[in-house]
Amino acid sequence: MNSDYRIYNIYYMLAYAFDDSKMNNIEESKVNAEKFKYIYDLFAFMLTNITGKLIKRGLFKNYINESDELNTVKGRINLTESIKKNTFTNKKLVCEYDDYSENNYLNQIIKTTIYYLLSSNKLTKKYSDDLKKVYSLLNTIDMLNNISLIRWDAIIYNRNNRNYKFIINLCYMIINGLLVNKSSGNVELMDFINEKTLSSLFESFVRKYYQVEYKGKLTASGETINWQINEEYENNKMIELLPQMHTDITLRHGNKELIIDTKFYDKTISKSGFNGSDKETIKSNNWYQINSYVTNKVYEYNKQNKDMEVAGMLLYAKTDEEISPDIETKVMGSKMYVKTIDLNVQFSEIERQLNKIALLVNKNIEENC
Repeated sequence: MNSDYRIYNIYYMLAYAFDDSKMNNIEESKVNAEKFKYIYDLFAFMLTNITGKLIKRGLFKNYINESDELNTVKGRINLTESIKKNTFTNKKLVCEYDDYSENNYLNQIIKTTIYYLLSSNKLTKKYSDDLKKVYSLLNTIDMLNNISLIRWDAIIYNRNNRNYKFIINLCYMIINGLLVNKSSGNVELMDFINEKTLSSLFESFVRKYYQVEYKGKLTASGETINWQINEEYENNKMIELLPQMHTDITLRHGNKELIIDTKFYDKTISKSGFNGSDKETIKSNNWYQINSYVTNKVYEYNKQNKDMEVAGMLLYAKTDEEISPDIETKVMGSKMYVKTIDLNVQFSEIERQLNKIALLVNKNIEENC
């Protein structure tokens, strides 16, 4: 197998981030048996397998409002449109009716995503051919004309279509890896491996990993931390202009709390000083950010007379740099950590790294490590 595990681990990260049941979409053994040259090969493989299962099971159908000129009455007659189009001369009426169809928004998103993914010149022929076969089976589904107008926030899941949640989230990530050439109107594929996309995925993966694997042993969620404003300034409306403090992940068990801020950068170390040549440090704004989270939370608990031990951690995805931060210190009495997660290892090793962090909050879960 290819020694670069990063592409394989994208699958695991997606599985945790998007689906509570993790591996119910594609068997883990199938993924590990493949040899992905590009990230697009992984996406094609996933779309091929999941869409194939949906087709075999029967694509999701729902009622879609249709309007058409018909010889016989179906549904409700739209008299205004019939007069406007003068359909009476052809002995037709404009009728509006509900059609129970698989040609709905969810299936259209899947077909459109497959279409654009197939336009990538980075797809290996094997995965391209497999994806083309699945695409041909969606011949009853319409394409969406403009991917930039997809209404992701309007999608509602219910018990009839909840098995679409994983693949629609996957489509979202793929579509957001597409670049629209506004001058020509063409759609071109850009490099999917970019900081912004993977930073969001890394954060979601870490949070969901703890929610799934440590359910009942600790809580893991993002939270908003309030600025601890002195009483005489609390009514100043300009305070609303202060930036919000929202944690990526807060792990909590008993009276222990660990605030984690995940970071996914091309480089974790920067140079400070004149012309950036003086001293190598972690990014200063990252350090100030996590310190603000911890100091405000500690102050809040002290005001409430709560006996809580609050710690903070910057958690970086490991880069190819020579220095990988591994820091443990105390600032104003609170433990502070800077750690890295190596994503270019087998997933079992990533689990081990995350499990060690969980021990900082709950010492009684050593059997998981």
